[in-house]
Amino acid sequence: MKYNLETMKAVINYVEENVGGFDETHNPKGKEVKSIVPSIAAKLHLTTSEVDMAVSRCIDEGFLKVGAVQNLGQRKVFDITLRGYLWAKSEQI
Repeated sequence: MKYNLETMKAVINYVEENVGGFDETHNPKGKEVKSIVPSIAAKLHLTTSEVDMAVSRCIDEGFLKVGAVQNLGQRKVFDITLRGYLWAKSEQI
């Protein structure tokens, strides 16, 4: 399966718009990857495996801020990085 760069950009845009900020105790809010993948897949009419691959690639490339993995397969996304923002906003793919 090849990487879909447009899907990666859509992941970054979704995280920018729907994840992030702080709760009332000033701890960063975040969402588990498994909770955002179905939302992005439905929005883009893609399979969850395609979106999951794009999320994993964004994490590997340093485009997303993630917390430490507590349990296998449970990653929590907190925000996008500056690198991810600049890459997603660039005109080049």
